[in-house]
Amino acid sequence: MDRVKKVYETWDAIDIQYDVIHHDAVYTVADVKNSKLDFEAVGCKNLFLKDNKGKNHFLVIVEYDKNVDLDQLGIQNGWGRLGFASERRLMDYLGLTHGSVSPFG
Repeated sequence: MDRVKKVYETWDAIDIQYDVIHHDAVYTVADVKNSKLDFEAVGCKNLFLKDNKGKNHFLVIVEYDKNVDLDQLGIQNGWGRLGFASERRLMDYLGLTHGSVSPFG
């Protein structure tokens, strides 16, 4: 099933109201700030991370303007040292490419 369709069907099934806004792809927070997107929302950035050994993976979602100290995040949650997962891992685990990480991926 198409991933987008599956997300909409899930929201419909649990009665979540939503509006769909189509726009050109944006890959960074700077891209969003420079875009002509005209709607109110809380922006977020989605970080696909791995632990130092590459055995555990994490999707971390934070407000777009927040800085994330990966070392501190790993320590606070008992995950150890964290780093960004490679594009290959991103494709293997989420079926996504760089710049398209989403909580709905």
